[in-house]
Amino acid sequence: MLANIVAAEAENIPDIGDIVADIGKRKGFSNQVQADILMGTEGARTRMGLVNGLSFAAHASEDLPVETRLGLEILAGALLQTEKPIRQVVGASERMMHTEEFAVP
Repeated sequence: MLANIVAAEAENIPDIGDIVADIGKRKGFSNQVQADILMGTEGARTRMGLVNGLSFAAHASEDLPVETRLGLEILAGALLQTEKPIRQVVGASERMMHTEEFAVP
């Protein structure tokens, strides 16, 4: 896992704003959630910055539905576990959220 973190810190994402907007569109996240993701990156334009931003956004507002919080955390974890392109991981996490393992009653 440490190797994944080191790799995520080294992977630059110059278009992180576009990536966050794409994630927001695909997941139906509000503008506020997207702003929270960007705030949570703390200006780091890296895969690790995005992971941190997603996790930050999951905790930034108590008003978020549990499903949204879980989706943000699952996506953050998925991005950290692989070196696949980010947009490919976003699609895979959408499929994961529809499995019984991650279903929220």
